[in-house]
Amino acid sequence: MQNISKEKALKIAEQECKKENWNFENVSISDEKDRWFVLTNKSFRGGNALLYIDKKTGEIINKTYNQK
Repeated sequence: MQNISKEKALKIAEQECKKENWNFENVSISDEKDRWFVLTNKSFRGGNALLYIDKKTGEIINKTYNQK
């Protein structure tokens, strides 16, 4: 099975943020070996969604939201 693309990971993260009613702006994505790491509001403290997405399955491994 081929790894999901960066673009697909961003779509998954955006859908999850919308579902959780979390802000999805100022986004960064990092390649971390077997997973993608997505961070929102990267320039600010608080109001950040942090999501880890499995590269093989596209499943969200872990998600957290830091309150403002």
